[in-house]
Amino acid sequence: MSVLLRILVLLLAVLPMAPAVAAPLEAYGGLPSIESINISPDGTKLAVSASTGEGRMLVIKTISDGAVQSYPVGAIKVRALDWLNSDRVIITTSQTTQITDITGPRREYFLGFELNLATRKAQPLLNRTISTGQTGTHIIDEDAKKVSGALNIMVGPPEVRQIDGKQVLFLRGITFPDRRGVLTVFRVDPKTGNTDIAELGDEHTQDIVLDQEGRAVARADYDDASSQWTLKLRQSGGWKTSRTLEAKTERPFLAGLGRDGRSVVVGQMSETGLVLREVSETEWGPPLEIGDANSMVFDPVSHRLIGLYALVGEEARYTFFDPADQKAWNSVRAAFKADHVLLE
Repeated sequence: MSVLLRILVLLLAVLPMAPAVAAPLEAYGGLPSIESINISPDGTKLAVSASTGEGRMLVIKTISDGAVQSYPVGAIKVRALDWLNSDRVIITTSQTTQITDITGPRREYFLGFELNLATRKAQPLLNRTISTGQTGTHIIDEDAKKVSGALNIMVGPPEVRQIDGKQVLFLRGITFPDRRGVLTVFRVDPKTGNTDIAELGDEHTQDIVLDQEGRAVARADYDDASSQWTLKLRQSGGWKTSRTLEAKTERPFLAGLGRDGRSVVVGQMSETGLVLREVSETEWGPPLEIGDANSMVFDPVSHRLIGLYALVGEEARYTFFDPADQKAWNSVRAAFKADHVLLE
């Protein structure tokens, strides 16, 4: 049984039928009050990103007594909330800008912050062992001799792992070996803030998949000049090419770990919709039977693929590979009858 049984169900209630009456103007122009929500690993707190109409606010609510901590964040876009532990929250924000002295378009960049609930203070991620400058950042960690500089932006969601009984935070960023920006995975010790480079890509690397222990097990490269997409798998300590495909339009992508925790899920859009395959060292599996699913559900502890999600009309449908997970979800879903139920 996965951690599906320890879930938070967010309800979007369907109002009962009632005689038509004139709605207030606010009903048409108001923003949703809750934009995102996440539950702490021990199930004692909720982290909520809420809109106040003119700005946003981060709210931490203790479930047992209803105590609330509020943190105004202004107009900053809060993209995700992740718990490092029950007292520390990782906040992913974004802003659209052009980075000075860096070749690249004006685009949306993601930044990470860690909020300590005990001290009520937040600090940026990816700057604990680097010093911030006008054009990004420079590594001062002596162990990172291969890298001449780095940006303090994130290019993927933060990932928390339990390794040898300790929490480890993995962040994806950009460093500049040989003055070229490459995808880099950083390993952060949450207690000390010490940051090491766990994996360094090259100028073509688009994504890297980590296993449950934080080891890089798969990597996707894309060469713009040749329109070649390449999947590489870690074997015997080195990278071995699994397959190279021509992808001038729809590129394949790495979705995460497969159901067994050793394979990786490769996705691609086709004329008939989303196609998912589990790929291991020995084979490219056949397409998974996913029906009308358009996204995936991963276990937050093992990081394995455990289910599929589809939005059919206004109904959110979840299909789980483990019959016990499916039974648990069906019982939760049945308890709320006509309500819209989402898994958070």
